[in-house]
Amino acid sequence: MPPSEPPSTPRSPKPPPGTLQWIAGCTGGAALVTGAVAVFTSDNEAGTTALLTVGGLLLLVGMFGHLVDSFEFNGTRVNLRKAAEAAASARKAELEGDRDEAERLREQAVAFLEEARAPASEYRRLRTAMPPGQDRTAMLEDVMDRARGTAAKLRASPGDVAAWLRGDDEGERVTALAMMRERPDLRDPEAVLAAVEDPRSAFEHYHAMLLAAEMAGDLDAAQRDRLVTTIERQRGRRYRAASDRWRVSERVLRAVATAGE
Repeated sequence: MPPSEPPSTPRSPKPPPGTLQWIAGCTGGAALVTGAVAVFTSDNEAGTTALLTVGGLLLLVGMFGHLVDSFEFNGTRVNLRKAAEAAASARKAELEGDRDEAERLREQAVAFLEEARAPASEYRRLRTAMPPGQDRTAMLEDVMDRARGTAAKLRASPGDVAAWLRGDDEGERVTALAMMRERPDLRDPEAVLAAVEDPRSAFEHYHAMLLAAEMAGDLDAAQRDRLVTTIERQRGRRYRAASDRWRVSERVLRAVATAGE
């Protein structure tokens, strides 16, 4: 069972690009017009609804993206910035003739907007609504299990997931760790090592170390030395002997020793 104490580290916000708002607004406006026409000409209600929803949300990005990065929609935090980035990148890929990449990015934009009860959102909600303790930790573990299940069906790229782990959102960071545990093809050694060195919470730290132990055989010699140095520096300072993190740190050290043989 991972630890329940949750230290956190504040990070500075990232500046929004102005061009992104313009592209998102144009894309959203076009989607709204197409969706409005489809209301009268198409029998595909689900597709029409998706066009209207995505178009409306992206139009909001174009109008107000400089003021807001995300908001709550139907119980889920919708990340306008990331949806707009994916939509704008899809349009760029389409103009460059890369239809496969454009389709992947369009699907990603829709996923950002339509993903209900996403693990990252649920993680944030539980951390805010529940006091630290075994009950909350057990529920957070359920969130990690769902994130691992989601990883198996999402068309996420290693770069996307690594960016989540390097980012400031605690929910996205632990979701990235869960996805990397489920899918080795998404793993980024440098991002994982950074999470072990500078976690946002005890829960994240525990899972980052679990993942590091699983990845020990994929690390090069310098990365293994860096991991061992980090673990040895943290033991007895960041967590106590006989704690859950101490036990998982032992697993990391054994895995590194075996990988180095």
